[in-house]
Amino acid sequence: MDSEQLPDLAAHVDSLVDEWHDEAFRCKADKRALHYRAPPRERNAERLLYGHGDTHRPGLWMTLQSMRNVESEGVLRMHG
Repeated sequence: MDSEQLPDLAAHVDSLVDEWHDEAFRCKADKRALHYRAPPRERNAERLLYGHGDTHRPGLWMTLQSMRNVESEGVLRMHG
């Protein structure tokens, strides 16, 4: 990764953390559980992740379900 891209990456990661925090706060206020992945029929739970094309109950972020769709390698280092 080019060092010029680091501020954009840090801002993106920060925005994801903020979204997750806001969703957790909303779920707590609504007295609903927030699950990493909840079954589609779970009525009292919100989902953080949902699969591409999932029409039952979307979650906060769409994610791929197969490692075939993921790059072979990646490094993430966080300082702070």
